[in-house]
Amino acid sequence: MKRLMTAILFGAAMLPTATLTGTDFRVDLIVDKNICGMEFKGGSEGLQGKKAKWLKENADSRLLVTGKAGETWEEKSFQFSAKENCEVAIHLLAERAPDKSRPWVAYDNVRVEGATVKNGSFENVDKKGLAKNWGIDGKKNFYVVKKGDDAADGKRYIEVSHDYRAVQKFKCKKGQIVTVTFIVRDLKRTEKK
Repeated sequence: MKRLMTAILFGAAMLPTATLTGTDFRVDLIVDKNICGMEFKGGSEGLQGKKAKWLKENADSRLLVTGKAGETWEEKSFQFSAKENCEVAIHLLAERAPDKSRPWVAYDNVRVEGATVKNGSFENVDKKGLAKNWGIDGKKNFYVVKKGDDAADGKRYIEVSHDYRAVQKFKCKKGQIVTVTFIVRDLKRTEKK
């Protein structure tokens, strides 16, 4: 009986760590620091929202929303509000790993209530194979559009890492709660720096 209780307690102690495995996805929301700030209002279980402390007095001009991406597609959502009418850039990416390597995650079916995001399922692509309405961060760092039956919604989705992110801008109204919903999964692939 004593061994059984020890095994049960040991197993129960291991459960929380099992659910925390996976790659960290990250969604950045960025506004012009001279115009507007933002406030994280909450989100799905396990999501955290924080200000970019390295920006000091302008820390609220960039929100970082992070969580764990599992091996299968999972829907996540969070809410925020802008302190003034402004344009927000949403960046879809993965968080750098503690060893500074760059894991990859996939996003699909990005939706926004309280603002408008276009082509959130990445179905419409241009001649270069990039998702229409989605830009890149930088001149060389392209995200990857994948086509196949393993998409969460439709036939396409995007693959991103910390330095290969997808970006789109949308307008927000002062004080309005904006809900961002998306589907994400871990790709179990990492680039070493």
